[in-house]
Amino acid sequence: MRTTLGKSGWPYLLWGTLLFCLLPFFLVSFFNSMAADDYQLYILDRKVGIWAGLAHVYRHWTGRYTATFIGIWLVDHNIPERFYFLHTLLLLFGVAAAYYFFLNSINKTFLGGVFGKVRLLAASLVLLLLTLYVQAEISTGFYWFSSSVTYQPPFIFSLLIAGLLIRGGVYSSKWKYLAPVLVLVVLTCGTTEIGPLYLLLSLLVLSVFIYRTTGKIPAALVACLVVTGVTGILIMLTSGLFSGRLKQMNGNTSLLFFLPMTLFRSASVFYFILRVPAFWVVSLLSYGLGLKLAPSVESRLLPWRERKILVPGLLLIAACVFLSLAPILVVTGGSFPTRSLDTLVDLTMVSLLGLLFMAGLVNAFPAAWLNDIRIPTALPLLLLVMTLTATVPLVEAWESVFSGYFYHGMVQQRKNLIRDALSEGKRTVTIEPAEAGVETLIHERFPHGIFETAHAILLKKPALIYDDNGMETGNRAIYQYYGLDSIIVKNPGD
Repeated sequence: MRTTLGKSGWPYLLWGTLLFCLLPFFLVSFFNSMAADDYQLYILDRKVGIWAGLAHVYRHWTGRYTATFIGIWLVDHNIPERFYFLHTLLLLFGVAAAYYFFLNSINKTFLGGVFGKVRLLAASLVLLLLTLYVQAEISTGFYWFSSSVTYQPPFIFSLLIAGLLIRGGVYSSKWKYLAPVLVLVVLTCGTTEIGPLYLLLSLLVLSVFIYRTTGKIPAALVACLVVTGVTGILIMLTSGLFSGRLKQMNGNTSLLFFLPMTLFRSASVFYFILRVPAFWVVSLLSYGLGLKLAPSVESRLLPWRERKILVPGLLLIAACVFLSLAPILVVTGGSFPTRSLDTLVDLTMVSLLGLLFMAGLVNAFPAAWLNDIRIPTALPLLLLVMTLTATVPLVEAWESVFSGYFYHGMVQQRKNLIRDALSEGKRTVTIEPAEAGVETLIHERFPHGIFETAHAILLKKPALIYDDNGMETGNRAIYQYYGLDSIIVKNPGD
């Protein structure tokens, strides 16, 4: 398979597309506001402080010490209330930087530095967009503070672990690589349960694969497996995973329910990935790039040459997904919110793309007819641009930018009403329904009216902003946070 390269304007088209596609995801963060568990975390910090709060959550919930510390430390410094956009920006940057480190590690270790920094950066941003597009719930994956600081860090840590192992940890026991890897493993175990489970399974698969091809298991992988296992056992024995969380779950634990539920959730992971057209294009590009680079790849991959790894790899990834979900669904009795799939979807997507790239690399002698295909550079570029732009998440992101401005204004008006009431010694506040409040702001900005289509978009609740509507449903955490007795919602006809 060959591509024709020319001095065209494709870099400008690609960078313009990336800017257009990424911009709304950054802009929406500035129209976001606290919701649900964010208030509870503030209340906990006010009552007992950061360290006692961390110990309380650890003992009574699932042992997510890393995620809890990140959340409560930021709350203790009042970051969410003052700069609610910051966590989203940091996570977006963190995912992009982790991708760059991961890709650069592959480039330096196996490919002899064939790709420059600009191309690696472009590839990292494409993968960042894919990560956004395949989210099970993008509003909880990146924008809701309490959720995003739980489900995105394990993905970032996993990419860093993979990059460090590629750079040298797999082939030696140098502390330069192994020490930070083990630290990241411990941190990953303290996030959501999916992160360490998938990490453990992927390390086992990689260890078996390397042993069957080289006859030995690298010491670094053994160390990672031991640390992951020991840390997981300590969490199960000392946290509230069984004593606290299990008591709060009321799911069905029968075998007839458990197996179909696990299979359904596993299929959902692949659905969220395969529904995105850009993933199919990037998959083909990954495999084609592997084929193109196979003849010049570093000698470390020689033991794997000409091995049929694609189908077995797909089966192993599916098994890792199933086995990651199975113990969690058993413990929780099937109580597993959709947002909990975000981490697993991200990890599975990277695993699939990595497998396709590896399948191309180890297939040093592809079918003869592939060598006769001549593909112009413009074709894959145009397919990539089209699928990155013609996708539902991007449309929702841009809609959320425009509607988010008015939704955020409505939330700010509610906060002002609460502050005014408290300053007057009142502990009860009357607010308008959300839609009515947004409608009022739209009328203020466009007193002479607006096109019906635009009006419908502006009035629509932003898809990327998570809000459990706690002020209207009587969330006690909101009352405690503001010091209110009640919030009264006007009837639409009043």
